[in-house]
Amino acid sequence: MDFAYADCIKIIGGLLTTIQDQQRTRQTFTAILNQAAELDKSSLWVEREVKFEILAHSIGREELLALELKYAPILDDQTLDLYNARKRRFRSTN
Repeated sequence: MDFAYADCIKIIGGLLTTIQDQQRTRQTFTAILNQAAELDKSSLWVEREVKFEILAHSIGREELLALELKYAPILDDQTLDLYNARKRRFRSTN
């Protein structure tokens, strides 16, 4: 992953602003980073997943996952892999 310090602070700040809980913010960011390392994903993927988690926190995780599947332009292996990664993101951290 290729993160500049300022980018990392900005991303974490966005999460903290939305979640309003330092411990939950740390758990969320750590879970995303761990998944990125496990799945060999880029810093762009991390940033996109942080944005997903911000939105998920705002409207509900299960609701957002269902909406993304329902309105996916193409329901292919890549879409399903991302769905599954998001579903299992917090299983090891809770």
